[in-house]
Amino acid sequence: GTFDFLSDEYSKLFKASEATSFQAGFWLARFYDTLVPSVGAEPVIVLGRDLASDALAFVLPMVRQSKMGMKLRQPADLGISDYNLAVGAPETLAALATDNSFKADLADRLKPFDLCIYRKQRADLFNTGSLLTNGEESPATTSSYGLTIHEDIDTWRQNTLSKSTRKGLARKRRAIEAD
Repeated sequence: GTFDFLSDEYSKLFKASEATSFQAGFWLARFYDTLVPSVGAEPVIVLGRDLASDALAFVLPMVRQSKMGMKLRQPADLGISDYNLAVGAPETLAALATDNSFKADLADRLKPFDLCIYRKQRADLFNTGSLLTNGEESPATTSSYGLTIHEDIDTWRQNTLSKSTRKGLARKRRAIEAD
């Protein structure tokens, strides 16, 4: 079977992490149930548990896919998310990134693969690629910007977006709804 991303243990881990909405339980459950099979990919969900308590310590949501004769391991993304992050407390992930035995074991568990890609990493958060052995880092070719909204969306729009931007967005929404 697959991992239950809707479980309480995953929800607790997600809340303790710096992961984005694209690693949220509801999103990943739908992603693995719907999108992954529709493109011929296979789930690769790496779970790490605390040896003493059996508590979930980290989750590395990935997929396996073959493209142009290459066996790829990549994040649960398939080109549709913002950032790809390991899910776990930042201090747990940082400790694992310095453990060469863990990194070798992780590489063995991901085999066979020709290429393991972990792209779309935020520079200000934990670099998931540091969990992988023999990795090379390169700058992201795209970026998006995280922001925290501390008020309801209507108040945020009023306080943040210019009147012309709000009018333009309303016009686009009406045009979409008319189609």
